Amino acid sequence: MDINVTGGLAAAGGGILVNAGASAYLFNTAVFDNKAATVPNAVATGGGIRNDGTLICDKTNITANWSTDNGGGIYNTGSLVVRGGSLITGNHADSDGGGIFNDAGASADIADSNIESNWAGDQAAQWVGRGGGIFNTGTLLMSGSTLSNNSVHHTLCRGGGLFCESGSSATLSNVSVTGNSARNNANNGKGGGFYLRTGASLTMLECILSGNQADVLASVGGWKEDGSIFSWSGNPPDDAIGPHLDFASRDRH
Repeated sequence: MDINVTGGLAAAGGGILVNAGASAYLFNTAVFDNKAATVPNAVATGGGIRNDGTLICDKTNITANWSTDNGGGIYNTGSLVVRGGSLITGNHADSDGGGIFNDAGASADIADSNIESNWAGDQAAQWVGRGGGIFNTGTLLMSGSTLSNNSVHHTLCRGGGLFCESGSSATLSNVSVTGNSARNNANNGKGGGFYLRTGASLTMLECILSGNQADVLASVGGWKEDGSIFSWSGNPPDDAIGPHLDFASRDRH
């Protein structure tokens, strides 16, 4: 990597903060071992990066960053593009969004990149733990990428790979969602691959959904709350999606 950003500590953007109205282009950059820590009257956001403007990550590695609240790797309230074989791995959020937290009104476009081995939640501290790979409350597009081996931990853990909050939308195209897990000490983790809240929508086109794990076995692939919208196109997934989905038809809402 040409540039290393490491050892930073802040409440917002432990390594990098992109302010509203500003733009940043990271190429061949490593952002690692940074921390966003809670301070009085403020929530910690973006262990590696907080983006409130426009951010492009191209051929960039974001690894081993930590937020004591949300967005272990990246916390995004603006426009985020991740591309060019970028890697977001080994990041941790004590609450939501181990790899990426995409906030309401924000957009994230991830292409040809890997989101893997991130985790959210802290069993000991009793934080919630949602969206080990990605926590989405905005608009998410993901293509030609992997969402793999991410996990959530806590008695209310949901969405090992992806958690979609009410009002959010996500479209995944040619994405491998594999090896993610939602498991906890209470044995009630739901949505190994993904979890959809009421009012959220998720479209998966020609994706792989396989080898994910959850305490609730009907949700190893994913869990869809009543009032959420789920659409699948392609070969039927290997993993179960609860509570009542089946794939006698290739497309299902």
